[in-house]
This record gives sequence, structure tokens and C-alpha cells, in this order.
Amino acid sequence: MNAQEIATTVSWLERWAMEWPGFTSNDERHQFMEVVSQQSQDWGGQPGLSYSEKAREWYRQRRARKFAAPYEYVPYAEIYERDNWICQLCLESVDMALGHPHPMSRSIDHIIPLAGGGSHVADNLQLAHLGCNMSKHTSSMDEWLRTKSTIEVA
Repeated sequence: MNAQEIATTVSWLERWAMEWPGFTSNDERHQFMEVVSQQSQDWGGQPGLSYSEKAREWYRQRRARKFAAPYEYVPYAEIYERDNWICQLCLESVDMALGHPHPMSRSIDHIIPLAGGGSHVADNLQLAHLGCNMSKHTSSMDEWLRTKSTIEVA
């Protein structure tokens, strides 16, 4: 969800709150608007994050909820440092200066994909080149390595 969509959603909720007859008092309406306002500020759940970081974090939380996966806030810089800026899929170094969408730029891979029952916690995250991560897609590491070795042999 981009910034425009978030702003549109919040303004839609504000209009709805003003027009909906279900509120029994202006106090109820005011309390609802405070909750909406606070949630729009807190997307991402971490203090000190920029708006774009909060939006990305909100998206990560949403993806985890979609798959009913455990979720914890993980600063990606910690994963990059933990993995020594080495892609954990191809074991080549990752250039921190490259940006998305360069195939050799950094990305975070779920070792066990969310779609396969994995979680969004530090132990299930690893640094990967964007190209490597995209080739892995929703495969587990074992499936991806088998597919990769089959392609290289052929």
C-alpha cells in the first residue's frame, strides 16, 4: 500500500465516521477518530521509524498475518551484519551500494517461506541477492538447491 492509498483509506474512514449513524454520541465518534489517527501514525509498530519504513513494516506484518505466521520486528541492518554481507543462497558478497531493482542488490529471504509455514523472525531471515531470492521464490532451501543443481547440470 503506497502513501496515497494509506491517505485515501484514512480520509475514507474519517468521512465514514462523520456520516455513519451508528455512533450514539460525538464522544464515540471522536474516540474512533483518535484510534484511526493513532493507527495511521503507528503502522510499523516501532517508534522512530520514518513514514516509508513504517509503511514497509506494516506490509511485512500484513504478509505475516495473511499466512498466520509468527512475526517480530527485525531491523534488516542486523541481518545484513549477521550474514557479513554474504548472500546465503549463492555465497557471493552483496554490494551494499547497489539499490533495488538491481539483481545483485540486497534483499531479505525467508529460509522457510511464509507461504510454506515459515515465520518472520530473525532466525528465519537471511541476506540474499535480489536475483537469487527471486529465483528461490516460495521454495524451501532444499527444493531450491535441488532445482538449481538440476538446471546447472542440464
